[in-house]
Amino acid sequence: MAGASGLHQLTLVYVDETKQEVDLRPIDFVAVERKFGNRPAAELQNLAFEELMYLCWHASKRLGDTGSFDKWLENVASIDGLDGDDSSD
Repeated sequence: MAGASGLHQLTLVYVDETKQEVDLRPIDFVAVERKFGNRPAAELQNLAFEELMYLCWHASKRLGDTGSFDKWLENVASIDGLDGDDSSD
């Protein structure tokens, strides 16, 4: 969901059912642009799924996750907050 500042806030739900709130900041979108060589879409729905997951991983890294992208991806069960959906499982 887009906040007043234009940032997106999402909740990552891991396979062990823990949750992590992430704020997607401009630095995360730049990381996607550098990694995939294209301009990230302003709306999350327009990103390829791998780009979206990389965006979330980059935000998670800023919060202290030190694992590789692929290892992190194995532990993600779902993302809450896409399309304005803030419901929890």
